[in-house]
Amino acid sequence: MAASSNPKTDVTYKVYGLQSNKWVEISGNVTKSVENHITKTYTILDPFVVTPRKYSGVRIVCTGSTTWIAISGITIGSLTPEPTFAPTTAPTPTVTPQPTVEPTSTPTVTPSPTPEQPTGDRAILVVPMNTGLEKEFDLSMAEVNAFIAWYEQGGTGTASYAINKHDNNKGPFTSRKDYVIFAKILTFSVDEYSTK
Repeated sequence: MAASSNPKTDVTYKVYGLQSNKWVEISGNVTKSVENHITKTYTILDPFVVTPRKYSGVRIVCTGSTTWIAISGITIGSLTPEPTFAPTTAPTPTVTPQPTVEPTSTPTVTPSPTPEQPTGDRAILVVPMNTGLEKEFDLSMAEVNAFIAWYEQGGTGTASYAINKHDNNKGPFTSRKDYVIFAKILTFSVDEYSTK
């Protein structure tokens, strides 16, 4: 979360989730010193640890002794934990010697496949936000053109646009999407390239 206030102050945050039409607390209190908005510096908070469930809404309650507090940007994601394995003690097998057999032909070695790399016409899409954040995406030209069409229509239909981060952004996530809000975009640039 990117936040600011006027003047600089300590702000306490708590996250609630909407479940069965009731707001339930899904995080503990997190307190952070938040920068003054006049300096055009935004405080980036550490990720909040929340109770994992499906919620039909999310509410963030901010408390501080200041004139006002602002949340300028939020990134939402989920982390799939790595599986843990308990060590097991296996009995030591008894080895019975076998006679040596000479092969009649040389075995064929099959190379292991390498991960599929993106191919075709691609581009690096860079989107500077008025919050001071700069977002960068490695996308196919079809995805870049879809973003440009949404932007040129003035963000009509939806105020935000979901950009899939694909597998070219590493991490233990099942899915990663970054939502950019039309009103927060300063400009954007497209650096095209081609892969074979």
